[in-house]
Amino acid sequence: MLPRHRLPVCLAVLLFAIGNSLGTASAQSPAVRLATSAAETYAQAFYAQDLGLYKKAGIAVDVDTLATGAAVSAAVLNGSADIGVATMINLANAVTHAVPIVIIAPATMSTPAAPTGVLCVAKSSKYMTAKDFDGQTIAVPALKQTADLAARAWLSKGGLDPAKANIIEAPFSEMASSLDNGTYAGAVISEPALTKTIKGGKVRCFPEAFQAIAPTFMLAAWFTTKAYADKNPDLVRKVAAALTEAGAWANAHQSDSAVIVAKVNKIDVDTIRGEVRPVYAETIRLNEIQPQLDAGYKFGFLTRPVTASELMGH
Repeated sequence: MLPRHRLPVCLAVLLFAIGNSLGTASAQSPAVRLATSAAETYAQAFYAQDLGLYKKAGIAVDVDTLATGAAVSAAVLNGSADIGVATMINLANAVTHAVPIVIIAPATMSTPAAPTGVLCVAKSSKYMTAKDFDGQTIAVPALKQTADLAARAWLSKGGLDPAKANIIEAPFSEMASSLDNGTYAGAVISEPALTKTIKGGKVRCFPEAFQAIAPTFMLAAWFTTKAYADKNPDLVRKVAAALTEAGAWANAHQSDSAVIVAKVNKIDVDTIRGEVRPVYAETIRLNEIQPQLDAGYKFGFLTRPVTASELMGH
């Protein structure tokens, strides 16, 4: 039996050893750096965090909120983030440039009941069909992205060559006023600006614009680099499962999920609950990825045809 005066020393040594061991384990399993934006379409990362799904899976995840989807994609590709979320168009462009990425979990869907965005015009305008936009300006939040693709697909389906319309990039904040004063003939608007714009009573909308790509398609997905996936298969599997479970939870608990979105964006929860809420895919289906890729190639967003299986690393 040890003398009493030696017990504190032995205890200190034991605690140091345990701490050192835990520090070594932590160094071997660093937190997964997950990048997203504050948009509700990509909120699975926040839901999983709030619900404790990462902790339940036995993993540490640091969620970094970046300003734009482009910044999220860049962070993963330059190695400052391990996992991120991007539209199929961005992922396909990476593939066409021989960047080895792999989809690990589904993100938002665009459906007839919950379209990702709609094409709006001034309520008093003469624009009724796609052909009416010949020579006119249509604003989209970002060029060569899904909203731009939807506008072109809708124009083409309605019988107008998209090249005959002037499609420009503009922020949501100026779209409603610019429609009202005639600066833009149309604008593709998404949440959180959409509901506020519609409630303003000065626009009417073509909700079927995104359906011109396909009635239902997967807008975006969570991805990583193939190198990271190959090196960390268990971590990637656990993060993917948490994100997918979070999306399924949000689909079934929209009132509760609104509280999390409101907290992240510092917006009144009733405002979120009144918006068109996104639907999250609960499984990866290649036939729900392919329509956006096909449309992307058709309208020159991609330099070559890309198959959905290529985004899965195959």
